[in-house]
Amino acid sequence: MMHLKITDEIRERCLREAAHDAHINDRIVTSTPQTLAERGMTMLGSTRATPRIRSYLYCDAVDACFYYAGAVPSVVVTARWTADSPDIAEGSKKPQIAAEVVRRMMTAMDKSMKAEKDRQWAAYMEEQKLK
Repeated sequence: MMHLKITDEIRERCLREAAHDAHINDRIVTSTPQTLAERGMTMLGSTRATPRIRSYLYCDAVDACFYYAGAVPSVVVTARWTADSPDIAEGSKKPQIAAEVVRRMMTAMDKSMKAEKDRQWAAYMEEQKLK
């Protein structure tokens, strides 16, 4: 199984394609999980050192952690809302915006994974020609 870690290049491409670069952590995180979403990532089988991207998805009480689980683009999202939370107030579009950001990031991450697979396959085939 191929594993793809989030690199700066992949991060920049995904954020640009998802039009999400203005609201995302400015670096890839590999430290001990700090947020609930990061902790959820480790509970779902990834290691604490898995490279990941944090986001609050334009909400006040939502936390997201984007990462690759092997070759699969993944996200863990956590939220804690109270009855008077502005995230879910009547007329708020924040949950829909958050869902759209997640969809765009997952699409961009999947595209990056496929491009990396193609690149690795082409490199392998080139290496075979040289033998």
